[in-house]
Amino acid sequence: DILDADTSIAMSVEEVIVQEDKKGALLNLDTGPLWRVAIYEQESSGVGRGCYIALSICHIVMDGSGALELYRQLFRTRKGSDTDMVKDLVPIPPRAEDTVDLRPSLVTALKAFVQEIGVKVLPSALQRYVEKVPAWPAQNTSPIDPMSPKVNRTVLQLGSNKSLVRELKSFGKIGGTGTLQSVLNTAAIIALTAAIDTSDGLTALGTETPISLRSRDLGHPPFGGNYTALAEFILSPEAIRTQSVSDVLSAYGERLHTPHGLEEARSRAGMLQLIPDIPYLVSPTFRIQNQRVQPPPTGWESFLNQQAASKNPYRNSFAISNLGLFDSTAHPELAGLWLCQSPMPWGVALYIDVVGY
Repeated sequence: DILDADTSIAMSVEEVIVQEDKKGALLNLDTGPLWRVAIYEQESSGVGRGCYIALSICHIVMDGSGALELYRQLFRTRKGSDTDMVKDLVPIPPRAEDTVDLRPSLVTALKAFVQEIGVKVLPSALQRYVEKVPAWPAQNTSPIDPMSPKVNRTVLQLGSNKSLVRELKSFGKIGGTGTLQSVLNTAAIIALTAAIDTSDGLTALGTETPISLRSRDLGHPPFGGNYTALAEFILSPEAIRTQSVSDVLSAYGERLHTPHGLEEARSRAGMLQLIPDIPYLVSPTFRIQNQRVQPPPTGWESFLNQQAASKNPYRNSFAISNLGLFDSTAHPELAGLWLCQSPMPWGVALYIDVVGY
């Protein structure tokens, strides 16, 4: 059931992604499996034509860094060191909250509760003084169906240009970080600022960056489980007008690479556990669907659906998920590697998924 034995034909990477989006949505949460491998032959003539190998995984069972490691294992040549890998694997990976301190401070929890939930019970005249300033494109977006969002995919292939990576990292040192991630985030901010409609004035831009907390020392397996914190970076309209590229690089680097920034990212991930996993009082009771009894939505499901259908269906403007480098030196047959994720209710407007090889 994990390997899709029906080899398909694909004209492009985009076509593979579209097909895997559809088939990945059919993964059965009740019976499993929750990941799949498929092979797509390239539509070309001649002998020895290439193929695409697609790995699709439900985020319930694995995060991005684990997915890249699992993909690496698919290309692995069996050697004696496989024994070490088996020792690291556990039947059920430990939960992140059991191995990493994700508890938000009382001040952080109260602030988030007031801005996201408490504000809804206030008179409309007072809400603007309390609610979080919405980032683009919240105020320009009409309600959407959270269960079937329209997704447009664009693939950018920069190639295996090591000198380009070195130059970008060198450019990143302008802000004191020297990381490729800081440069990518700043470039995306500049591009988005130039592209959006500012006829009504500048609006805030909000970015999100997943940070891997996976650690062998904490008992985390090489793959499996979710060990990801989410760093938020907000640029106000005033900051967009006045800050230089160096300022943005520096501020973003501080957000990601200082103890205070990492603590905030962990706390933000821990906020999820404060949403009660019980039905809302206004939710219906059980219902019958396809001859099966369906329980009412949990508090978490109700919260997501309500946010996705609200006037502010996006948490932030965009997210950059960078899995880092996949060492392809031992696999000359590998011509390219791509990463993409499916959007979620109350997610970001744009997903920028990066992987190097």
